[in-house]
Amino acid sequence: MQAYINQSESYRNERIPEAQADSVEMVNEAMGYSALRVNNAMGEAERFIAVAAEYNKSPEVTAVRLHLETLSTILGSSGVTVVDESAGALTHYNLQGGE
Repeated sequence: MQAYINQSESYRNERIPEAQADSVEMVNEAMGYSALRVNNAMGEAERFIAVAAEYNKSPEVTAVRLHLETLSTILGSSGVTVVDESAGALTHYNLQGGE
């Protein structure tokens, strides 16, 4: 019976430090993730405030700029192909940066 007690105490003495180390690691990861999310949110809020201030100064210009930025973001990641039907046979012009 003493052998079982010794074996279980040995197991406990191994597992408790491992569990404590794992918990410290999890807490540190959670704190890092929290700081990242908070900093991103604060940056987005600051950007919104800056855009709102510019919008108040000149609504039309700011609206057009935001529209163009959105189009640039969307179209920047997609391919554009122009089909010229007036060239007789269908001619494709691939506008993907020199390809």
